[in-house]
Amino acid sequence: MKILAISDTHINDRADEIPNVMEKLIYEEKPYDAVIFAGDLTREDVLEWVRSLAPKQYVVEGNMDYLDLPEYLVDDFNGVRIGVIHGHQIYPRGDVVKLCKVANKLDAKILVTGHTHSALVRSHSNKIIVNPGSLTGVISGSGSGGIPSFTIILIMDNSVKIDLYVLSDLMSADYIKQSYKFQI
Repeated sequence: MKILAISDTHINDRADEIPNVMEKLIYEEKPYDAVIFAGDLTREDVLEWVRSLAPKQYVVEGNMDYLDLPEYLVDDFNGVRIGVIHGHQIYPRGDVVKLCKVANKLDAKILVTGHTHSALVRSHSNKIIVNPGSLTGVISGSGSGGIPSFTIILIMDNSVKIDLYVLSDLMSADYIKQSYKFQI
């Protein structure tokens, strides 16, 4: 199963558009079985774009969204439960221990979260925390972020592979792909 995980585009409140290289990479990696958006898309047309990417979409409300979206979601993906929250519910932002507690409450093996605008893939307390960062690379309210990024989650028989794509240079089409593999 192949899942695109993105977050924090902030189109028109902090960014005008998704960087071309990131959008191109997203289209090159299609097809996806599902797309997860961890909040702060901020516009209905961005939601429509997300819906065009995969047959199933899991989109949660961010603290800057004024769309009718759920606060969290959880579902089973080929036997692996994935939870989704924006992350503004966690203080301090991005605290991995507190995010693992949310994953436990949702009975999720993987928790996809956003809000910090900084990409993160980490295993902690038998949970996998995935923050795809900001797809547009906008700065967060705390000043973090600034580098466009997204993740692709591949669920296989006994493992999960997470590919993190990070734009390496805002003035070119160069990007870095980091891969993480976890036994499940």
